[in-house]
Amino acid sequence: MAPLHHQLSVTGSFGELRPNHFHAGIDLRSQKGIEGDQILAAAQGFISKIKVDCKNYGNSLYIQHPSGYTTVYAHLSRFRPDIQERVRAYQYSIQQNEVEIEFGPEEFAVSPGDSIGYMGNTGDSRGAHLHFELRVTGTDEVLDPADFGLLAEDHIAPTVRRFKLCGFDLDGNTISERIIGNNSIKSKIMIQGDVFGMAVEAFDRNNTSWRMVGIKSLQMKIDHGLFYSWSMDRWSLDETKYINAHVDWRSQYLGRFHRCYKLQGNKFPIYRTVENDGFFYIGDGQEHLVELTISDASGNESSRSFTIQGTAFSKLVKPNQYPEEISCDKNWNYNFGFGTFELPSGCTYDNMKVRVDTVSNTSENAYSRWIGIKPGNEPLHRELAVAIRPEKEIPAPLMEKCFIGLKRGKSFVSIGGSWDHGAVRAGAKNLGYYALMMDTTPPHLVAKNFRYNMSGKKSMSFSMSDNIADITKNRPGIKYNAYIDGQWIVMQHDLKTHTLKHDFESWLGNGTHELLITLEDSQHNQSAYRYNFYY
Repeated sequence: MAPLHHQLSVTGSFGELRPNHFHAGIDLRSQKGIEGDQILAAAQGFISKIKVDCKNYGNSLYIQHPSGYTTVYAHLSRFRPDIQERVRAYQYSIQQNEVEIEFGPEEFAVSPGDSIGYMGNTGDSRGAHLHFELRVTGTDEVLDPADFGLLAEDHIAPTVRRFKLCGFDLDGNTISERIIGNNSIKSKIMIQGDVFGMAVEAFDRNNTSWRMVGIKSLQMKIDHGLFYSWSMDRWSLDETKYINAHVDWRSQYLGRFHRCYKLQGNKFPIYRTVENDGFFYIGDGQEHLVELTISDASGNESSRSFTIQGTAFSKLVKPNQYPEEISCDKNWNYNFGFGTFELPSGCTYDNMKVRVDTVSNTSENAYSRWIGIKPGNEPLHRELAVAIRPEKEIPAPLMEKCFIGLKRGKSFVSIGGSWDHGAVRAGAKNLGYYALMMDTTPPHLVAKNFRYNMSGKKSMSFSMSDNIADITKNRPGIKYNAYIDGQWIVMQHDLKTHTLKHDFESWLGNGTHELLITLEDSQHNQSAYRYNFYY
């Protein structure tokens, strides 16, 4: 059954294109656009896991079913009362705000339609909704809930918005490319090049929401023969970064285009038909019919056809700006004098030519020049190992304050790092410019919803900040702890607004109390804030 009482309104589809990942479930909108809708168990089973996390899925709940599947309910504002009490007690017992708790079949059994929690906006969420997933129990394999009947009313066919038409030479070099709107495309198109490749920007809508969602499947025929096809049915979460090979990421600022050809490093399992990796020879100068069909989860389809013809071209001879070559199936190591780059096999989605550059670093916190790989911003499937040795002396007490910085325009962010044989080593998720940096500034706290007289108030909140953003996924960012009269208390962290919030406990007595909040950033810079308040 559906996990909500009201009519389903799907605002995010399975397999939808998202930054650096495919959407692994469906998003269901709240009835009134606000938090609080009751969330229901979709089938018989037991609650197997609870997670409280300021990132990712926020407050999430997992139900294991006898069918061999597990359903996931994410971004909840809170759990149902008995579960919420259990989570709160566990947080206090180990004095940790973010927790993961596993349960056995005998603890929280559920039947279809049982209340399990309330819709919210926790974690990486941008509005009140339920993120609902269907997984194969014991694995990270996700399936499309629509294939199990969880569908919104939908009689609207998907739409192709634009085509990106590319011509290549026989060596794979791009000769021509242009983006054409669906309404502007002609019945016959001349393509400069020996080989044709295409990408499409497409979306879907349903009858319950104005929002654009993703398509379910795509087929491309050439001269009436099926040439390239895929269907978003199932995959494993550890494969989701293959989106960077599936989409034409270089056109991401113009839109998200599905490639209708396959890069050699793309191992995503959704592809059904792939002839010649989706590249078609047009060097014969003949006309060829291209037919594209896209469909949504409800079976609605749209089709478009046109002919292409290859034309002669002059191959431009460009100076070799990129002397280094990276193969997607080989390790690549580079020593740049004051450090190294190490790129493991399977890290890139295609072979590429690069150049290693150094740039001066004028920051007062810098202990090396910027060292970069151009062209930058290339997404990586696995991390690039960056090791940088200091180019000037670092005082021993400040060694722990060092990290690898990633250049972002005129500023930079931290990708973390630790000392290893005289260098700071870190993992980078994108190609770019890196330097050895130092941070000695402690994080900062500002009272948001707090004053001396808190009598009758249900909660208090504060805003915390740091001078350098840490984008490392597995690092804590700012660590925080709070105490009232020396007793540790639970704080909820909203990463989107950098807000810490505490709901006053029933055991807090009337009178004057002392509040202590401690902060520590990734480079171990610490700060402490003390307040008195009356409750």
